[in-house]
Amino acid sequence: MDLEAESNEGPNSAADARSEVRRPGRRFKTPIACVPCRMTKTRCVSIGDLDSCEACLRKSRACVRPGPAKPRTNPSQKIRELEGKIASLSQALSARQHQDQPGEPTLLATPTQSVSSGRSRDASIPSIRPTWQIFQESQSRHSSAQVDLDVVDQGLLDMPTAEVLFNHWNDSMRPILPIVLLSEDNLRECRRGKPMLFLAILSVASGSILPSFQSPLVKELKRQLARQILEQGRRSMDLIQACLLYSQYYTHDPESPHALPTQFVSAAITMLCDLDMVEQIAPGPSSRTNESREAARAYLACWYAASSNAILFRQQTLMPPSAKLEACISVLSTADSVRTSDALLCSLARLQLVLDNVSNTFDPGDKQAVVGEFDSPTVQYQLRRFQERLTSWKESESSFIDDRLKRCSAEFANICVHHVALKCYMQRLLAGSRSEDYHASVDVLSSGHLKALFCCWDSSQALLDAYTSLDVRLARSLPNHYLMWTLSAAVALIKLTPFREAMRAGTATTTMHSEEASALPSLDAMLSKISEIVQDGYLPQAKTWGMALAKLRFWYLHKKQVCITAHGRCDSHSDGPVYSAFGDRSEQSPTEIDVTSHLRPVSQPLSDPRQSMNTPVVVGIGAFGVNSTPSSTSATQQRHAVDATGTAPVEAAYNPLTYAATDWDDLVLDADSLREFDSLMMDESDFWMKSLM
Repeated sequence: MDLEAESNEGPNSAADARSEVRRPGRRFKTPIACVPCRMTKTRCVSIGDLDSCEACLRKSRACVRPGPAKPRTNPSQKIRELEGKIASLSQALSARQHQDQPGEPTLLATPTQSVSSGRSRDASIPSIRPTWQIFQESQSRHSSAQVDLDVVDQGLLDMPTAEVLFNHWNDSMRPILPIVLLSEDNLRECRRGKPMLFLAILSVASGSILPSFQSPLVKELKRQLARQILEQGRRSMDLIQACLLYSQYYTHDPESPHALPTQFVSAAITMLCDLDMVEQIAPGPSSRTNESREAARAYLACWYAASSNAILFRQQTLMPPSAKLEACISVLSTADSVRTSDALLCSLARLQLVLDNVSNTFDPGDKQAVVGEFDSPTVQYQLRRFQERLTSWKESESSFIDDRLKRCSAEFANICVHHVALKCYMQRLLAGSRSEDYHASVDVLSSGHLKALFCCWDSSQALLDAYTSLDVRLARSLPNHYLMWTLSAAVALIKLTPFREAMRAGTATTTMHSEEASALPSLDAMLSKISEIVQDGYLPQAKTWGMALAKLRFWYLHKKQVCITAHGRCDSHSDGPVYSAFGDRSEQSPTEIDVTSHLRPVSQPLSDPRQSMNTPVVVGIGAFGVNSTPSSTSATQQRHAVDATGTAPVEAAYNPLTYAATDWDDLVLDADSLREFDSLMMDESDFWMKSLM
């Protein structure tokens, strides 16, 4: 068959003659049929030397012979032609996708190789585990044909706008939390080399200066992260840095019931372990390379984010501190020229290590702790050690761009160190609350316990004062954990209100702690500050914490005003004492109440719970819901209203006689939410942050 096939190829008569000599019995090859016979599907029979065939001669038609037969193409030649077309199309597609990125590698098709050559190639590769750089390059090479168009190519924003956002992040936001350091400050280089980090930078920076761009940018960032990490299984330094950066400026999606950024930190840690980047971190001559420093910076950032989430949300940490942590700090702090951003990152890691040790030592999530254990020698020794470490950090740290930011960090750390005193006090307070004197347990506290509680109160107040003193532009550039710190400080102030009431009742008015024992002024100041920050749509993520503070304030005011007696009555004819859950002082003057133009009057109880509940006063509807701003506080100025909505009369919420019949639909909190707050705040639950969020 092969010889016969070869004899039919081409019009070469010499080849046909040689074939006839080799095979003399072969039938004579008939010529090709003419065109008319082909069209009529008639047998074409040649007649001697005539130019016409029998059929054409019989039908008196022109006999047209076809042209010479086309030479047959070798299959290998066809494959090469197809591969060339595929390569040219791939190059054209890559050039179209990356027209602003002239140096990016494209996917080139390679000719098909034989099985033997493939086996010999595989045998030449040494059987060793590839480094994270090789793994990253291979993933980018195999998936470059499926890379999405960036936001500039998609038309979500133009290059001048992207440059404004990039410069704002690089100049104003990165020095505050330098978890990412670019090897170059050029926008085009960042866009070409790390497209996902570039998209994350634009997303987090837009909320501070151009909030109208944030929603589409965040949606695109989440879509690409989900596709590349979950669908394609990609792992790269670019994806790690993008997840870490966005987790620190996480924006809650109103359509999602969850508002925690922990999943992005978990994804970054998983990719960090899969790439085995920890093996690249080793103090010594090898640590001078940029790859080693970048790996150390990524490890520190992952640990810092995981530890912060574990402390704030009271959950198990995903990255316990290890020897690699000190190795990373050594790599970044012992370089020939230590960058200011690296020095600040190492300082933040050292402070976070103190907080991590405090959390593991005192275990604030343990509800089975023995009441009164605060005065034990072990706790006192550990408390002094943590105070010394915190004092040493304060004296050595000088990398913050603003002293108020350093103060916020130090005061939050001080709250965490002395949280064990607050916990033991709440346990003692709730255990002895059966007596008619709600604050009798203060008399049995030791001097060390009293000092720790005062320190916790002062630090909480100082943290809120430092945050409210920030200018709006700086506050809009801060990561989310600053807002979490203020929420923790507000909760600490509320829990310490009974202690402050008891100390104020037995202390002369000339002492340092003789001012009004109330958390309401600080809560109002924070709500006013956040209302100013989120005005005109800036920093949308801050509104989540504003709503949490508004709920906290509403619950605190309710517990402050509600009457608690043996018979559940608030009138003057009830038997037994009448007091509130958080002290007996009034939170507002019934004769002085601020009224803004967008507010409408509703009813609110008077300061004295024995007075009539029917006297109308004015309640403000601020940016985050129901509020009543007392004239004696620092928040007497008008609040900027973002969502001014009407609410139902709230006097029923404060009156125990009508508590069960209250319509809660139009209030900030419903009955179930108030009961949940009672469980979280009064039972010393450590998971209040997740519930507020």
